[in-house]
Amino acid sequence: MLHKLSSRVRFIETMQWVLAEVKADIRYQATPMAELLCKLCRKGTPPELIIRCEEACSKGTPFPEAWSTAVKAYAKPCGANAADSEQLLIWGKSLGTTDIEGQMSCCELYEAQLRTSLQAARENREKKSRMCMTLGVSAGLALVLVIL
Repeated sequence: MLHKLSSRVRFIETMQWVLAEVKADIRYQATPMAELLCKLCRKGTPPELIIRCEEACSKGTPFPEAWSTAVKAYAKPCGANAADSEQLLIWGKSLGTTDIEGQMSCCELYEAQLRTSLQAARENREKKSRMCMTLGVSAGLALVLVIL
């Protein structure tokens, strides 16, 4: 359970990095999405869904279709929950389909959603880790009492 919660926190943190890279590229270079994904894959360690989306785009799949397929197949194994996946799908639909200002607005909206999700994920992880620690100690004490 804690592994899942930690995976979600790591996933959201990684998506913040992806978002920052995408925003900078949209603002200053206006690179097409397929090329931008390729840059992301070379620049750092993106989540599996970015890698799979880039692979599909390099094979000629249009970005919106590649993004949707990658999110549906790889977001959950990367640590995302259903709400995270839905946010990703909405954000991906806006990329490459509007002018620079429209894409920047969508990125800023997604950035705010990510901040909120990250805060909630961290709080949830901390709360549940304390609960697991308490349960472990309680179980250990119960076992000691049973043995005595």
